[in-house]
Amino acid sequence: MKKLTLLSSFICMVLLSVFFVSVVNADPYTYTGDKPIYPAVYQAVMSGTRSVWSQSKASFSDPNTAVIDHVRTNDGINVADFTLRISLENNVVTYRFSNVMTRLPIAKDSDFVRVDKLQSKTEQSFIDYFDKEIPKIMGNETLYARAKEAADKSLGGPPGGGALAADKSGTPSSGAPAKKIEEKIVWQKGQFTNEWGDKTDQYFLIYSDIVLGTYSNARNKGQVGVRKIIFSESQGLVFDLYNDNGDGRYMMSFDSAEVIIKIGDTEEKFTAKTAGVRTIWIDYSTRLLNLFKREETMTFRVTTNSGIVTYYQFSFSAKQFNEAFNDVKKK
Repeated sequence: MKKLTLLSSFICMVLLSVFFVSVVNADPYTYTGDKPIYPAVYQAVMSGTRSVWSQSKASFSDPNTAVIDHVRTNDGINVADFTLRISLENNVVTYRFSNVMTRLPIAKDSDFVRVDKLQSKTEQSFIDYFDKEIPKIMGNETLYARAKEAADKSLGGPPGGGALAADKSGTPSSGAPAKKIEEKIVWQKGQFTNEWGDKTDQYFLIYSDIVLGTYSNARNKGQVGVRKIIFSESQGLVFDLYNDNGDGRYMMSFDSAEVIIKIGDTEEKFTAKTAGVRTIWIDYSTRLLNLFKREETMTFRVTTNSGIVTYYQFSFSAKQFNEAFNDVKKK
């Protein structure tokens, strides 16, 4: 996969133009030629109306597949953040929307709430926009050549290793080796301070992506957010639970907690400490470290007791953990 640096800067140009396109519900766009669609997707984004903000990042896993993370729209009532995947599958340009979150326009990014899907009219407005713009490029040799030149310049070459056309297996037929993709760094390094605020020689890792889950007890149920997931050899694993109903309040205090971490068929149970009204703390152990070092999706099942037993569940991927942990060990 290759990161599209200009697309990252200019994805905002699509947002307003796409959002206000009327819903057409036309037949899906089909393409039976040999040219890959990445120049047309690139140009469709670059041709959009400029906006002043963007958190989006796009990459191409192959010449016919684009993934754009953290695309945002704002209808004045809610801000939506989502991932848009555009791909050519069986000669049909296909769109998939995922990782959808919403918040109020005046709220902070930390207040995003995960939802099942975008409104259908919002999805259709994006589909209609690209189904209108992509054929313009694919059907015009001059426009396609210009779009390809601009996209290749931004990408440092065609995605997938240089070959324009892919064989029937979906593998580029020729070309130089693909460049390594610049992934978002999800584990950030930090340094503990002493009682006077001076930095110590002890380091920690903090998970930077948004993590959401669910909770339930005898009184109610809802969505839970997880903040400040911190891992260190000196303290182990620490994280905060807060409700995700939009008001930013933390969950009720609890006297005791038990945590089960599940990876595939593996389950490990930990007795956790509690601190204040929100914090769960698992002491460091080799057993805990080894779970993170697997760099797989981890599902946490947390049971707390404060007179009322409450069950929490959330998941996140520990990818990139080993590199970050080894870097901290060198400090």
